[in-house]
Amino acid sequence: MGSGLLRDIEAVLFDLDGTLVHLNLDFGRMRAGVEALMLQYGLSMEGRSALYVLELIEDAVQELKTKDEEKARAFRQEAEAAIVAIELEAAAQVRVYPEVPELLRRLRDRGIKVAIITRNCRAAVERILAETPLACDVLLTRDEVTAVKPNPEHLLTALRVLDVKPQQALMVGDHPLDIEVGRAVGARTAAVLTGAGTPERFSEVQPDVILTQVGDLGEYLTDLKVIVFTCNWNAWSGLETAGYQRLPLPAGVRPIQVMCLGRLHSGLVLKAFELGADGVLMLGCPPGECHYEFGNWRAGELFEETRALARLLGIGEERLQLGWVAAGDGRAFAEKVQEFVQGVAGSRSWLMR
Repeated sequence: MGSGLLRDIEAVLFDLDGTLVHLNLDFGRMRAGVEALMLQYGLSMEGRSALYVLELIEDAVQELKTKDEEKARAFRQEAEAAIVAIELEAAAQVRVYPEVPELLRRLRDRGIKVAIITRNCRAAVERILAETPLACDVLLTRDEVTAVKPNPEHLLTALRVLDVKPQQALMVGDHPLDIEVGRAVGARTAAVLTGAGTPERFSEVQPDVILTQVGDLGEYLTDLKVIVFTCNWNAWSGLETAGYQRLPLPAGVRPIQVMCLGRLHSGLVLKAFELGADGVLMLGCPPGECHYEFGNWRAGELFEETRALARLLGIGEERLQLGWVAAGDGRAFAEKVQEFVQGVAGSRSWLMR
């Protein structure tokens, strides 16, 4: 199943309507309204039938500008107000596909940046996301860019903000234009069949993969396995408090309770890597708070010995870390685990199929 789709990918760019949320925009009504307005302004539809609605408005504005700048401004205001009204009406009834929040969380847990780029207006998108917030690093509606997709500048703007090269990005969308613009900038592309596109239409633009729904992208993410050795005292109480406070931990994190980190052995830590762990985090009592007086001092020695051996085995330093957690500090425990997992995910060659 497209085994290299996410290999070396640093960012996934998603379309919104029809991809992440149920498509209910009445494009026919939008177009009819704009065409009727064009007639009122004495404009013809001849030669414009293939244009999308936003491009149709822009084309009409450019024609009017050659005759009357004021008329052109008035037409733009009326046309945009008409389509914004339809977008806001639709936004009030939109539902996010149920698998989407978990998918975005999993991507970000693995250090993959997430962007949402849409031809929709900012006001409508904010109304949609007020109901179900979606975690992303960049959100670009048509109101934030000078040119919208299928113009490549829409994607390139998002990539510049993310500081990601097009070749390290994946564009996901439900319309052939999403695939066309992704290919135009040199990104990989994934089509989803939950919106405007059909397998026949997508076959013409040749995406790297066609997904039944956007949640299927999760099948290209391997499960991340992280072992967290926690001492029986401060660190373990931090874990328990994090649970009471319902603070989330990344999927695939496996805590292992030991009486003291100083009782661990390098062979045991390295065995975790041998058995398939992507990372090992050791969390214990802060210096001066060890219940066995010298346990965290011994843990520091053990950590340096183990890291030296791990380096010889080609295991990067980001995959083996030592940290301290104060008693009952659930937030610190959760944050340290999150930061560690993101660091492991930053070197993802073994994490992607």
